Amino acid sequence: MPQKPSESGTVAQNRRARYDYFIDDKIEAGIILYGTEVKSLREGHASLSEAWAGPREGEIWPNNCHIP
Repeated sequence: MPQKPSESGTVAQNRRARYDYFIDDKIEAGIILYGTEVKSLREGHASLSEAWAGPREGEIWPNNCHIP
């Protein structure tokens, strides 16, 4: 029986990035979410296609990701 994303520990991943690019280092980071975003991720409704992260104001911020 397949696990829900919240049970496996990973809620979303960009598989296309691993296909298109060579990933030299992997960095795991946290993100603060509120309200309905948490419920959407637990149900597996995140889209990371075309998503990337970059620096802004001394922190790393996600760009082009969609969490309904």
